[in-house]
Amino acid sequence: NEYLVTGNLMNQTGGSVENQFLLRNEADDLWHNIGSDENGSFASYVPAGEWVAIVAPFTAENDSLQTFRQSFTVGADSSQRTNLSFTSLEVVTINFQLQEMDTDTNMSDVRITLVSHDGFGNITLSKSDTNGNVSENIMPGNWSMFLNKSDPQLRWSLNTSSTPFSTADAVDNILDLGIVNAKLEVQIGGKVFWDLNDDGTPGLTEGVENVTVSVVGLNNTEIDTNISTDESGVWRLFVPIQDEYQVTVSKLGFGTESYNISNSSAFPVYASQESHDIEIIAGNVTVSGNVTDINDAERLNGSSVVLYPSTGMAGEPVTASSEFSNDQLNWSTVISPGEWIVVVTDANADENGGGVAIGLLDASVSEGASLDLEMSLGGWVDLTTSWTDINLVEHHAGADSNGSSMMNESAVVTFSIGSDLEWDIPVGNDGTISVLMPSSVIEMDSSFITIQHDLSLEMEYIGGTTTTVAEGRSPVTLSYTRSINSDTSATLVANSTVNATEVSQTSFMAVEEGEGYKHIEFDVEVNYEGTETVQVFDVLGQVGVAPDEPDWSIEFWNGTDYVDSYEVSLGIGNSTSDTSVQNSAVIGVRITVANQSSAWHLQEPHTLKVRFVVDGSPSSELAVSVQVPQLFDFELSEQDEAIGIGAGGSNTFGFQLLNTGNGDDSFNIELSDNIPEGWEVTPMNSVITIAKGDSRSQLFTAYAPADFDSGSKVITVTVTSEDGVTTDSFDVEIMRSNIDLSVDQGDIVTLSDNIANRAGKLVIPIKNSGFLGTDDVVVSAKIVGGRDLGAQTITANPESTSNAEFALEAGDASGTVRFEVRIEVVGEDSSFIEDPVDEFDFSIEYFIDEESDDSPWFTLAIFILGALVIYGGIKVSRRTASSARF
Repeated sequence: NEYLVTGNLMNQTGGSVENQFLLRNEADDLWHNIGSDENGSFASYVPAGEWVAIVAPFTAENDSLQTFRQSFTVGADSSQRTNLSFTSLEVVTINFQLQEMDTDTNMSDVRITLVSHDGFGNITLSKSDTNGNVSENIMPGNWSMFLNKSDPQLRWSLNTSSTPFSTADAVDNILDLGIVNAKLEVQIGGKVFWDLNDDGTPGLTEGVENVTVSVVGLNNTEIDTNISTDESGVWRLFVPIQDEYQVTVSKLGFGTESYNISNSSAFPVYASQESHDIEIIAGNVTVSGNVTDINDAERLNGSSVVLYPSTGMAGEPVTASSEFSNDQLNWSTVISPGEWIVVVTDANADENGGGVAIGLLDASVSEGASLDLEMSLGGWVDLTTSWTDINLVEHHAGADSNGSSMMNESAVVTFSIGSDLEWDIPVGNDGTISVLMPSSVIEMDSSFITIQHDLSLEMEYIGGTTTTVAEGRSPVTLSYTRSINSDTSATLVANSTVNATEVSQTSFMAVEEGEGYKHIEFDVEVNYEGTETVQVFDVLGQVGVAPDEPDWSIEFWNGTDYVDSYEVSLGIGNSTSDTSVQNSAVIGVRITVANQSSAWHLQEPHTLKVRFVVDGSPSSELAVSVQVPQLFDFELSEQDEAIGIGAGGSNTFGFQLLNTGNGDDSFNIELSDNIPEGWEVTPMNSVITIAKGDSRSQLFTAYAPADFDSGSKVITVTVTSEDGVTTDSFDVEIMRSNIDLSVDQGDIVTLSDNIANRAGKLVIPIKNSGFLGTDDVVVSAKIVGGRDLGAQTITANPESTSNAEFALEAGDASGTVRFEVRIEVVGEDSSFIEDPVDEFDFSIEYFIDEESDDSPWFTLAIFILGALVIYGGIKVSRRTASSARF
């Protein structure tokens, strides 16, 4: 419901106040505009609710700055909403400086909210300046401060509701509150992880969910809370700064751990956010299982049960204890949680194979797991290994090989069955593995690192194979292939650059020479960091994408001339004493810069690369940047030399600006200070950025004063390039102009259709001889003694002719038709008419189109002519008959 609110707004001296002010309903988030008249009286219908009247600071009759706030209720009780008396009070100016607590850092660009303790509502103060200072004019009373500001990892808060300030303490209406401190909290957190692969770092899938994180402040804060990690094992919490926190993480099945940052036995927080990861270790769990046999349960008696960590999980194989009874093998053991591959093999397997069962056991934290398997007949995989060193000597991957001294790790083979079963088996000392496997497809993969050559280089070997296991023995050879390492590094030789201004070691400014630029020359040193005895590298150039890319080139010195590509042989050789192979080379490079007529000066310099490629694969590259000096130039076209403006009116003028320089240019366009008094032209100054070869139009609007009745004014437009030197200007003459309309009735007849009995157009050409145009010319026409053709609005541009066209029906065009035409300018432009066009009439004679077969008059004429011929023939016949008779 809405109710009438009435009252008076007065100032301290008893005078009435005419003002627009606001009503605020905080509960319903409503604003209501209201205003008092010259007598201070106000009245308005306002929705029911609790409202606060808010009069913004205004200057009273005694030149004092006054304001007003008061709460009141709008409802059925009229005594609370009518005949209200609002008396403004002189403002109190509060001053304070906002700083962070504990850091004494000034807080800029922050808004504080004042909360009234007298029912005056809330005031949002202006933003603090760069030094944290705030100055505001407020209503006298009791106020507290409130702030709640957040950034992604920072949070500031302030609430002085328990200790409000009073403006009664102001001196000469100024209250200095000194320094006001806002509490700063920062976000702390980290990732709680279970290091399954034992690499010491938290992997993407190693975070532990729902870990309880207990955070307790040790010194200055009262923080004592528990939170939980999310699905990624991450925890976050805002805490006050300048304190140390005891942070403990715990979860059932894992050991309890506490943060110990920098041997502080705590999680220290100073003035910024902190994030630290922590590892927790799962306790061992009991796992068990049952194995049955598909054919012969006796094969289970004495079978071994070995649990292998799934590939990627740290740990050693574990042999489980087992017991055979009631045609079933029962086993159990204690392991760390995670995924394990359970392998059960027949103790009495012969040369043709034996019973085997393999399955995946997922042991959960604190609960363990159990697994039921069924044994079936499998066969042997007899794996042998082979690898060749860089001296072409062949070895196996076992410890007994003379190549084992080069291996910095023992070789293991990853066996895979399907997508779930994957585990590692070490290669035997003799370089072989013989293992009983179920009848299925078995994949085997392996890799290891060797240290070879006099340079003690790391070389990786990788091998893989697949076999299908059936009853019997499956011999498999796993041959390792050395990974090709063709790494190189390329650097620009210091102080080798000529014909360019060096901005940095790999960044240059081209140097002008005639109508072009000098060739930039420098040396590139390439160092071999691979592991191959010798390799041939293609040295190629690449010009970065740019509008003038085709006009640039990179060439290389081959000892005789510069060429587009070049070859260089690099490697480690057979030994460090092998001088037939070089491990580094210096190559001369020449860059040809595009001519000045085609080169572009770009925001980002041109990028050019020297690339080293071997067997079609990139090895390394050196990127350099070259900037072309910017040339500034432009052309002006389509300048308006003169425009017309009526008294008190406006018009536009402008020009086209073409950037003929070689790069983006920011043009400063300004009008001279010869603008006559009382005139206005916008914009007085503007800056437009135009790319090379592009053009932009610039328009101005000129406003004439109401007393502009004769003569002309000249305005000068000046355009200056970004260099501040290249400039040009032109003058625009503004003339006193009107709209001068006229109609040539002869042109009406010439332009309009004049064929009788045919639909056509009546065209009224309206000529505007004045320098002022208008969009509001209304042209109406009608047939004298006939129908009204209606009215239409057209545009009459300065010094041009515009046509108004009216559709005529076939019945309108017959004989001589007289038309009446009325032309008038409506709206604001009517005051700019030089001489109004009087209403006039004219006639058009419509002619029969005798050449048209479709003309009804032509058809009628043929019909009449035929009838006359027939009638004449009958008359002749009668006369002949009469003569014969007598």
